[in-house]
Amino acid sequence: MKEKHTVHVLGMKGACCAAKVKESLSKLVEDVKVDLKKGTAEYIGDETIDHLNDTLEGTPYSVIAETSAKLK
Repeated sequence: MKEKHTVHVLGMKGACCAAKVKESLSKLVEDVKVDLKKGTAEYIGDETIDHLNDTLEGTPYSVIAETSAKLK
């Protein structure tokens, strides 16, 4: 069962940063929503934080786990 996750994203400073994070994470997980003000990204998927960070390799961004909730 896929889960909905919200993670903190470090390194975002503006809209271009948020767009890059969304573009990168969308290659790995579904329904990515980035909130620049909160410094978070929400997504649906089963990928680990390590896999998300692998996707962001080569960028100044990294993610930290926050919360998850199972979807029906």
